[in-house]
Amino acid sequence: MTPAEPTQVKVLFIDDDLGVLQSLSLLLQGEQFELLTAASGEEGLEILRNTEGIGVIISDRIMPAMNGGELLSKAWELSPDSLRIMVTGHRGIDVEHEALHKGGAYRIIAKPWKDDELIQTLRDAVTIYLLIRENRRMTAHVSQVTSEKTDRHRQKALSAAA
Repeated sequence: MTPAEPTQVKVLFIDDDLGVLQSLSLLLQGEQFELLTAASGEEGLEILRNTEGIGVIISDRIMPAMNGGELLSKAWELSPDSLRIMVTGHRGIDVEHEALHKGGAYRIIAKPWKDDELIQTLRDAVTIYLLIRENRRMTAHVSQVTSEKTDRHRQKALSAAA
């Protein structure tokens, strides 16, 4: 898997406004990632629990039952490598603290957003997610190779000592 293969990455967008979800589906047609949508925080978490390959999670800040900060915090526990983004019409230190520190957000996007900026932010997030996955794969490979070489060296040393 290389960063040039984003087709397997899924982007999960959570917003209680169905019109926003429909607009995003139209806006993001043709992108090199699969868009999943949820109309509530609980629905978003359920999708996250049952779907592999979600690399980016975007949540509206103000939703009934579970706000975006709570959602991103729970999503962080379920999928720590996924990049989290909060969308909000409000700014301020409280919003930023909620998004960045409680939810581990990669970015905060202000409403109303500019379509080209939103698309580029999603593309960047997908690329970063792919780099994280590739880094984990390569780290595991290096660890395995190092362990195998250490075992062979140990066997040689034991054979020579016998």
